[in-house]
Amino acid sequence: MECSDAGLTKVKILNQFYHIRSDGDPAYIRKVADYVDRKLKQVAGTTPSADTLKVALLTALHIADELFEARKAHTENEDWFWQKLRECDLLLDELC
Repeated sequence: MECSDAGLTKVKILNQFYHIRSDGDPAYIRKVADYVDRKLKQVAGTTPSADTLKVALLTALHIADELFEARKAHTENEDWFWQKLRECDLLLDELC
């Protein structure tokens, strides 16, 4: 659901509507907002007595952890790729 104003996308997070101003693709913005909403609800479900701020902070930490783990995996995959490329280069040198 997009707003009529250019660059605004209407999203719903924790049953609250927000208008996000961005040059980005509205479908992408909604996808990110849906992800945040799911994560907030997941954390809220495990800590039902927590206030909204605590749920938001715990959710931010959880999402940041996911980001750090993804970056670590990317680096490890990139290191593996470069190692294999060096090994292939050495094998080619031996053949020539």
